[in-house]
Amino acid sequence: VMPTLYAIGQEWCDGKDVVVPEHFLSNILRAQLDAVWRLTYQAVDGPGVLVACVPGEHHELGPFMLALFLRRRGVRVLYLGQNTDAPSLLRAVQGTKPAAVCLSATLPENRAPLVELAQAVRAIPGVQVFVGGQALQTVPATNGHSLPAGITALHEAGSDAATIIKRSISGS
Repeated sequence: VMPTLYAIGQEWCDGKDVVVPEHFLSNILRAQLDAVWRLTYQAVDGPGVLVACVPGEHHELGPFMLALFLRRRGVRVLYLGQNTDAPSLLRAVQGTKPAAVCLSATLPENRAPLVELAQAVRAIPGVQVFVGGQALQTVPATNGHSLPAGITALHEAGSDAATIIKRSISGS
């Protein structure tokens, strides 16, 4: 399914009218993922991971799949979804004290807000920060500069990214 979504996204970038097929496929996939989410065990202890899309970002299938892969690996997951405003996210991080925060941005215009929010989260002690999404795939840096220290870019697909995050928070 993901290669099809990527192809539709590329067609959209190329100026083709693909809104209807993209929404149709996304809604079917989201319904299937919701069903799997409800059937997947949610850990109640151990290190937690907060997963969210940055403000203005509505493309949530990638981060939702990452959250599902993490949950299936026994990680306690708090999934906030799309268009998460920065003040609320920062309060959630301070209140829940996750071991890691994963932020996602798909649209190029959300790359700078992604890095800015990641830096704000990184300032909270004890939290590892991971960023991902198509906004980082085209240019793995922001404004010609690499990501700030302490922020890890995930260029891997959901399952591989979940493995990297789990290893990082569990120390193995």
